[in-house]
Amino acid sequence: MAACMSGFHNSMNRVIITHGPGFEPIDEARRITNFSTGHLGTKLAESFASSGFPVIALRGVLATYPMASYPVETIPFTTNGNLIQKLKEIGDPDAVGWVFHLAALCDFAVSQILDDAGNLLNQAKIPTRNGGITLRLEPSIKVLPHLPHMFPKAQVVGWKYELNGAKADALQAARQQIQGIQSAACVVNGSAYGPGFGFVLPDGNYQHLPDADALADWLVSWCTKHHNNLN
Repeated sequence: MAACMSGFHNSMNRVIITHGPGFEPIDEARRITNFSTGHLGTKLAESFASSGFPVIALRGVLATYPMASYPVETIPFTTNGNLIQKLKEIGDPDAVGWVFHLAALCDFAVSQILDDAGNLLNQAKIPTRNGGITLRLEPSIKVLPHLPHMFPKAQVVGWKYELNGAKADALQAARQQIQGIQSAACVVNGSAYGPGFGFVLPDGNYQHLPDADALADWLVSWCTKHHNNLN
């Protein structure tokens, strides 16, 4: 782990980390979510905090991994839209130096619930006694494209969790994400990439990190170098 840097005095040194699962409601009793536990985001938050960075962690309320044990400010969120709102409420956005968007958000939200006859259902809890239902889904609001506008002085790092294709496809998806929002970098992982993580830069080059510990050390070092260059 990087050496403690509690002597930071630069105003742009706060780190924001979004992590854990988001969800989108089906009705008031059921929801769509994913398998994220919040483990990696907690590890990164602890690594940055122990290295002297002030850290704000926006954590999905369904995360099962314990919250960061270091003095990390943790803010819970629920849906994609709720996460955007919580990010907007963070004071002094110009003091944020880095944003790491790890949160495993829902790509789709429920637009309609229909019974087998095509009738619209809108009960608080859809009963099962009436048979099957059909969910109509629509794309959820994307959070990542909003981050450079909300934190205009920050280095924004997105994430790509890729399951389809090969490593070259996963790296290309990361490069396309960077180009799409003009972010500072993208971390890619998943079965398409293979074991470990890839830290991809705008020029297309990437650094392979074999595990979560190596990734955490790399990101802290990357931010530390950037901080030192500003002083």
